[in-house]
Amino acid sequence: LLSNNIDVDQSSLFDKRKYKKSLPFFAIPTTAGSGSEATQFAVIYIDGIKHSIDDELLRPSHYILDPLVLEKIPQRIIAHSGLDALCQSIESHWSVKANAESQYFSRLAISLIWENLMEAFSGKPDAKAKMLSAAHYAGKAINITRTTAPHAISYPFTSIYGVEHGHAVSLS
Repeated sequence: LLSNNIDVDQSSLFDKRKYKKSLPFFAIPTTAGSGSEATQFAVIYIDGIKHSIDDELLRPSHYILDPLVLEKIPQRIIAHSGLDALCQSIESHWSVKANAESQYFSRLAISLIWENLMEAFSGKPDAKAKMLSAAHYAGKAINITRTTAPHAISYPFTSIYGVEHGHAVSLS
């Protein structure tokens, strides 16, 4: 846990010489948004400044997509998480780093989100399960291409004004 009262050597946030992938790394997403269970990224905010870590060691070796974790999730989280996944998918598709594989995953995600976001927002369990898959595909796509300008533009909305991430990125 980091707070504003602790001096942090940012270069040591993730010193991969200290780590090795010797044990399985499991991830269970609790929203249908970031797709982080399929990525090698981590984000930490220190004094309101976003710091990103991008390293293969951070990508989970195993994941569980359990729609039951979405059962009691608030509607606004469903909406904002779904918008985050949609934006990641669009960004991945148009990225200069896009390739056939990333575009395949992004198209799958976009299609699932388009067909299921409103029903998931309305609380339909099957639609929430499909949104979880969509977010996973969005994560797989963005892991290949990385985010683009709309994501970068959105971070001050979150860090300065407290706008939830998916909402902020959808604005940009």
